[in-house]
Amino acid sequence: MSGKLSITLNNVEKEFESLEQEVTLAVNQSLRINALQALASLQLVTPIQTGRARSSWSISANSGEVRDVGKGVFSPAPLLPPSKSQYDTLYLSNGVPYIQDLNMGRSNQAPARFIEGTVFRYFNPKGVAVQVIT
Repeated sequence: MSGKLSITLNNVEKEFESLEQEVTLAVNQSLRINALQALASLQLVTPIQTGRARSSWSISANSGEVRDVGKGVFSPAPLLPPSKSQYDTLYLSNGVPYIQDLNMGRSNQAPARFIEGTVFRYFNPKGVAVQVIT
């Protein structure tokens, strides 16, 4: 008995595009949740003397946006809603000039590499986790 079976799938490309958008949105929402949790954790573990370093943590979609509350008001561009079409990149940053010294263990209030230790709890980066921009 040799019968033939034929199956026609209509709109399969459209369905896959829809699923891809759903997955991308879910990944970007998860990224935001983890980034906000990492930001809160970084604020808690940052050594405090005046509060400037602790208050200068920010999250943005642009790598050049850094915050230093000691230099006045900072208004980062608001985070846009999570994208459905591409994977988002977010940046946690601190613009105080001595944040690298604190991260190297200058303060007795936090261990050396506290930034990396905190970020690695929420992310598994491939490559550099902390970048110093001068």
